[in-house]
Amino acid sequence: MIKEFFSKERAEKERKEFFEKIKNHFIKTEDSTYTYRDPQIQETMHSVTGAYDESIYKFCIPSVIEKRKYLLDLFSGFGYNASAALEMNPQLKIDMIEKDPEILLMGLLIPDISEAHRKIKGAIESSLYDAGFIKNRVYESPENVHLFIEDALEFRFRDIYDVIFHDAYSPEKDWKPYSLNFFKKLYKVLERTGVLITYSSSSAMRATLLEAGFYIWASKPHRRKRSGTIASKIDLKLRNLSKKEERIIALTDLGVPYIENRDVLRKKLRNRTLFSSSIKLCFENIYNFGEKSNISERERNRAERSIKRMELTEEEIKYIVCPQYEKCICGMCHRRYKNTTERIKEMKFRLLKLKGINNK
Repeated sequence: MIKEFFSKERAEKERKEFFEKIKNHFIKTEDSTYTYRDPQIQETMHSVTGAYDESIYKFCIPSVIEKRKYLLDLFSGFGYNASAALEMNPQLKIDMIEKDPEILLMGLLIPDISEAHRKIKGAIESSLYDAGFIKNRVYESPENVHLFIEDALEFRFRDIYDVIFHDAYSPEKDWKPYSLNFFKKLYKVLERTGVLITYSSSSAMRATLLEAGFYIWASKPHRRKRSGTIASKIDLKLRNLSKKEERIIALTDLGVPYIENRDVLRKKLRNRTLFSSSIKLCFENIYNFGEKSNISERERNRAERSIKRMELTEEEIKYIVCPQYEKCICGMCHRRYKNTTERIKEMKFRLLKLKGINNK
């Protein structure tokens, strides 16, 4: 229906009238901007609490976009992220990548948010026009923004960026945009002091970033309990993950990276090398490593059964989790660990070392 509409020349007024006719196919979010629920993926493209609001608080603010020079906007969709970035930093150079022309056509129909949004629409429109998807242009295309109608996973990157927005559907719906191979490609095109931003808080996704060579940090949560993720090439001394989140990534099968046959590997390692993902509470809940917390009898029994199958002693568990403490609790450490990335890597190394696997 949308492709058919754009098969003829359409003035801006016609586009607005057409959107009024089809807007029941879209979802109006709490900030009055629109999103779309993909019928195949069965997931909305943006948060229903505010599509544009999400761009500002989950991408632009955590990346300190006003200080950036060159943005790679992956899985651009309607162009909200690029619009918010350009509004906050009008001099920003932006490369957008989106493979689905129909999503881009939808982006031309949704109401304008700002002058920056109109410029992003101009970049989208220019590429769609050049590719033959539309017959005329009504927006002015900015010189500092370019859209590539290509699959980001297959894209041949030629430039280096100081900020990357990664805004794919959730890894539970499609893990390939979060795969180890793709994150390795992004690592190569990120400037040394740059950042990669994603709304996702997936443990497996964060483990994949670590495996690709990134440091990982937590962005400030916005309208939900869990934070997004900031990745960098160097220690930027940002917000660390919680102790519980570090342990899930380092020590449970939820922290197996997104690679081919991941589920097979998880099953192979579970309760033999790695703790079961059912153990989401801190281990001091079981062994009281100097911290007070509550744990139900059922949770205690489940955790202890997993530990028993792994054949680990209390002293060995203290050795594994010791990197998270300000002072050594295992009596075997020669240094302390400064950030989430160091702690996760060291805990995983210690666990695998005890299981007879060299992880370094």
